[in-house]
Amino acid sequence: PTRRSSDLKIENPKKYSISDGKIHIAILASVQYRKGQDIAIDALLKLHDDEKTKIFLDIMGTGSGLEPLQEKVAKSGLAECVKFYGAVLDAEKKLPLEDVFLLPSRADTVPIAVLEAMRASLPIFATSVGEIPEMIAGCGNLIESTARKSVFA
Repeated sequence: PTRRSSDLKIENPKKYSISDGKIHIAILASVQYRKGQDIAIDALLKLHDDEKTKIFLDIMGTGSGLEPLQEKVAKSGLAECVKFYGAVLDAEKKLPLEDVFLLPSRADTVPIAVLEAMRASLPIFATSVGEIPEMIAGCGNLIESTARKSVFA
């Protein structure tokens, strides 16, 4: 069944800090085309300016796609709602500070980051690729990738 955004409620009683009134969305993955961080950036670009002020995207990871993604964020005026952390070796400390976990992968197998998000008790939104549907069954929501073009291409 298809879910409407009004059907989804995000409740995370484990929130420890970052009380800035924004919804903090974490992506923990190597930064590359198949992991789809650009899809999240494109989704932010489609929001109205007042909606962008309510969301903060925390991109954790490094890889061959980091520099092009950082350039896209800077050129598109999203620097106020996106932060790049680079390599994160203490995900168990950073993820509990987030509100939501997002993994917009175009292709994947069994991403360890999903297990890290589960351990942090975060609501999980991930694409239906690889073993992700089985991993998040009952504790996450599957989403579709709708990006039309990629900064990595």
